[in-house]
Amino acid sequence: MLDLSIAFGWVAKNMAKRGKPHRHNKTSEFLFVVDGSGYIETDQGDRPIVSGDWIRIQPKEKHGLRNEKPENLIVVCVCSPAFQMDDVS
Repeated sequence: MLDLSIAFGWVAKNMAKRGKPHRHNKTSEFLFVVDGSGYIETDQGDRPIVSGDWIRIQPKEKHGLRNEKPENLIVVCVCSPAFQMDDVS
């Protein structure tokens, strides 16, 4: 049995609803950019992301998504082990 979770989401250009960068203590996160473009904010700095990109986030690495365009940034996220809110800091 796999211990994974999969989430589909979008990041709109609405800075009032923008989540703060965060960390997962135990979870690795894999993001696939389905559509749009934006930025991934990590401990290594901000870098642009576009449709077709895969991004791996290691446990304890700060990360967050930012969209500065009117079009949505659409991503699929796979977490292993499965996402749990108490793992977020």
